[in-house]
Amino acid sequence: MPRQTIPAPGYTRISGKRAPPKAMGDKLWCQIRNGFTDVSPWPVETTRWRWDRDDAGNVIEHPGDVVAIRRVDG
Repeated sequence: MPRQTIPAPGYTRISGKRAPPKAMGDKLWCQIRNGFTDVSPWPVETTRWRWDRDDAGNVIEHPGDVVAIRRVDG
């Protein structure tokens, strides 16, 4: 997994509040908070998209949070 700036080139930053729209496909390229991108797309259905939040609604950052995505076909 190469490490890159967030969002990596061609990736779109996400909010971590919900799963991406189904129109984006069954699998997406994902970049996680520590900057790494994977060598293969992740299945949308089984990937955790919502970030943990504290009682005030602030993000509890975890290095494995998905922070940017890219369509497989684009």
